[in-house]
Amino acid sequence: SSVLWQLPGPTPGWHAPLPARTRVPGSPLMDGVSATQPPQGISTDVAINGGDIWSGSRLSADEVSELCEEAMSRSISRPIMAQFRPERSWLWRQWSGTIVKAVLPREVFINMALAVLAVLIIQGGWPAAHLSGIERVWTLCTSLVSFTLSFFLNKAYTLWRSVYALTRRVQGRLNDICLLAAISAERDANGRYTPEAEALLRISSRYVRVFSLLLYASLTTKYAPLSTPGGLTALVKAEAITDEERSLLLETTTGTVGRGIMGHAAVLGWLAVLLERGMRDGTLGGSYGRSAIPLQHSFQNKVMDLRAAYGSIADELSGRMPLAYAQLVQILCDMLVLFSPVALVGSVGGCGAVIGTGCMTLFYSSVLKLAKMFLDPLDNEAYGGKYGISINVGTLLHETNIASERWSRGAARVPKGVLDLRRDVAAKGQPAALDDDDDDGITSRAAWQHAERARAAAAAAADGLDRLADAVERKAVRSEESDKLERRSSGAEEARAAEIEEQEPRRVAVGSADR
Repeated sequence: SSVLWQLPGPTPGWHAPLPARTRVPGSPLMDGVSATQPPQGISTDVAINGGDIWSGSRLSADEVSELCEEAMSRSISRPIMAQFRPERSWLWRQWSGTIVKAVLPREVFINMALAVLAVLIIQGGWPAAHLSGIERVWTLCTSLVSFTLSFFLNKAYTLWRSVYALTRRVQGRLNDICLLAAISAERDANGRYTPEAEALLRISSRYVRVFSLLLYASLTTKYAPLSTPGGLTALVKAEAITDEERSLLLETTTGTVGRGIMGHAAVLGWLAVLLERGMRDGTLGGSYGRSAIPLQHSFQNKVMDLRAAYGSIADELSGRMPLAYAQLVQILCDMLVLFSPVALVGSVGGCGAVIGTGCMTLFYSSVLKLAKMFLDPLDNEAYGGKYGISINVGTLLHETNIASERWSRGAARVPKGVLDLRRDVAAKGQPAALDDDDDDGITSRAAWQHAERARAAAAAAADGLDRLADAVERKAVRSEESDKLERRSSGAEEARAAEIEEQEPRRVAVGSADR
């Protein structure tokens, strides 16, 4: 296959040793566009903020076409992540999609071989006093490393869950936009979409799919080639975008080093303008003659929430973990495992030291590896995807492709009762004879409807009179209770005054006697 540049990937301090302008016939990146030398001093790792603008150069035209076909597929073959069953026996039997597969057998056996070498050296004449001191220090460090690893794993999993929640939030807002467009599209007398509404829904669904594809092309290395000029050409051949839209994406969108063409931002703008124009000309929200302002506010809120959600994904990836923190945890774990045979040989012997080193490697290295895989949720570093731990971006794209037309197809035809609820309710209770039996010009249907309205008015009036009577009765009861309380209060006060008058002469006589 013809390639433009053979690059292992962006690395810190990488400089492209290429001439100022290079062109290779047949290269997908150079399809109709001359590539210039990448800027000097690229120091963007692939997992920090997603795609690589030069990744398309490492794929042939056929490979880019296959990648485009996979991204535009509407068949879900894998779940979003590896699923599990809670039974103990089932979990113990699993190998694929587990962290044990990443540690066993290579890393465990290598450390056990090093432990055998260390045991042979120690048993050849290492002072026993030194071994006891190393064992005490190793025991103290075990608690520190265990706590640090546990906290590190928790923070890494928090990042993984946050990115997963944001991807689902983006998917949910796209579904909301498609649903609002489907239920507010203009319909004819039979309840079907008008030709204008069908065209608008078809274009909006396509923009939703293209937006999702280009978004993850800017966030992942796997789909990054689709954001190159060659990738856009493949999208044109797949009828995902038009030639005009490809030209606009190349002319009007900008990118940053390591993130490719930021085409999803432009597509989101196209989608918002399309919906705005549909509301202005009545294609959206104009079927019932109501104002489109509430619908407009709903669309605007969904678009703003969508922008905030997809922008937060890159923010989470770029601030996933400070380098100093990750390096410290790696050093602590490696030193603990490295000194395991030296610390254990004095207490459990040579064979026990080798087996203990294998167990320490299995447990501590597994936790550290799992944490680092959680720090790469979209598998940009090809670190955890092969073990089934990363988020399957392909499944996200396929689910969005399916959902982009789910709501418009589901609401394309609706029951007659949904179109005119009053007519449906009247039809259930209307009389059998609907013809005009006399010459007064009044049909049985009209007479029945008039009688129904009169009956409803009479029922409403009777209900109002009942409520009024209840209110009057409650007011009378409250007034009677208030009078009783007042009489009781006044009677108590009079009795108290009489008692005071009776006790006054007695109090005066007692006072005189005391004097």
